[in-house]
Amino acid sequence: MKSNFLKKILVLFCLFCLSCENDEPINLLIINDEFSSIITTDSNSFIDGNSRFSSSATLDITSNEMIADNQNFIIDSRVNTLTYEIRNFSGNPQTINNAAIVIGGTRINIGNIEILSSLNTENFIRDRFLLNKIAHDLRNTVNINTLFTGELNDNAVSFDVIIKTNLSIGIDDLQ
Repeated sequence: MKSNFLKKILVLFCLFCLSCENDEPINLLIINDEFSSIITTDSNSFIDGNSRFSSSATLDITSNEMIADNQNFIIDSRVNTLTYEIRNFSGNPQTINNAAIVIGGTRINIGNIEILSSLNTENFIRDRFLLNKIAHDLRNTVNINTLFTGELNDNAVSFDVIIKTNLSIGIDDLQ
């Protein structure tokens, strides 16, 4: 009696497995590349002549031809690294207070930056939660706005902030 029951269970299991639909396989092509955005801040970047400034640029991942040709088939993205670096500073040495980088809709609070000590130094953003939010935005758009904001006591300055990101973009290669 027990063996008949086990046979029935085995037959039902086999029928269940055979009746399952097979989804089309995904052939994922992973593209790894580095992209950068240069944000220039100068006296025109200050808001209403105050100490607060805001400068922006666009991060465009379609500079990679494979991504440009397949942007409608992006199904995954990962930010492997994200860095910022201050270069080409001109003006009185000072501290950038309440500095932040905004990429898409994700704000990364940096805090205070001593300009001379961080000049030409690559600074890593390591918060995986924030990096994942940026990666999610990059699944939906290939051009994303990058913004650098903060406060300075003297607005007679100019400098560049280079935002670099190393991305892994997953594309459905069977489209």
